[in-house]
Amino acid sequence: MEVYIVFSVFLFIFSFFEVFKVGYRKLGNFFLFLSFFGAVLIVGGRWYTGTDWEVYEQLFYESTSIKEALTIWQTEIGYGIFSWIIRSFTDNYSVFLIIHAVIFYGLIIISFKRLVPYPQTAFLYYFVGGLGIVGSNRQLLAVAFLLFGISLLLNNQRKKFIISVVTSFTFHATAFLGGVYLLLNRYFSKTIVILTILIVFVIGISPLPLKIFGSLGAISEHFQSKTDAYLNSAKS
Repeated sequence: MEVYIVFSVFLFIFSFFEVFKVGYRKLGNFFLFLSFFGAVLIVGGRWYTGTDWEVYEQLFYESTSIKEALTIWQTEIGYGIFSWIIRSFTDNYSVFLIIHAVIFYGLIIISFKRLVPYPQTAFLYYFVGGLGIVGSNRQLLAVAFLLFGISLLLNNQRKKFIISVVTSFTFHATAFLGGVYLLLNRYFSKTIVILTILIVFVIGISPLPLKIFGSLGAISEHFQSKTDAYLNSAKS
C-alpha cells in the first residue's frame, strides 16, 4: 500500500506545479510521462492485487487458442482476442498486465490532454479515486477506449468515435451506452426531454426489458451467469 501512497504524493506535487504554473510549461509533458511510467510499473507490476485476480489469471492461462478465448469470452470478444494475442507468445501473466497497463494509461493520458485544461490534475484524481477498481481489466479498457472516442467526437470525428464505441463494447457489453454521446451539443426542447424521461421510466418499471433480454439467447444466458456469479460471491 505504501507504494500507492508515495506515488500519489508525487502526482499531487506534479499537479501543484500544473495548477500554479510553476515551470509546468517546460516540464508538463515530462511530468505526464513520469505519471504514465509510474502507473504502468505499479499497476502493471502488481501481483495478487486487485479485483477478480484469480479468475482473470486462470482464464488468461486457458486462452491458449483463439477458439478457447472466444469460448471463454463469448460477448467480450475484444478482451478474448487481446488475451489470446498475449497468451500466444507468453504465458507470463505479468507481461499481460504490463501491456494492459500501457494501453490503458496511454489512452487515459492522451484523452485527458485532449479533453481537459489540467490533464495532470485529472490523472491525479483518476488514479487516487480508481485504486479500488484496479484489476477490473475488461471494464477499464472499455472506459479507456470510450474516453478516447469522446475526445475524437469533440473534434467532429464521428466515424472514429463510433469505431471506439464498438471497440469498447467488445471489452464490456455495457459500453454500448456510450453511443448516447452522439447527442452531445444538440438542442432538444423541454417537451422532448420530459417525454423521453417518462417513456424511459415506464419502460424501466415494465417487464419489457426482461422480455427483450430473455429473447437474446446466448447473450441473455451470459448476463444471467454473471449475475449469479456476483450474487454467489456476495453471499460468500
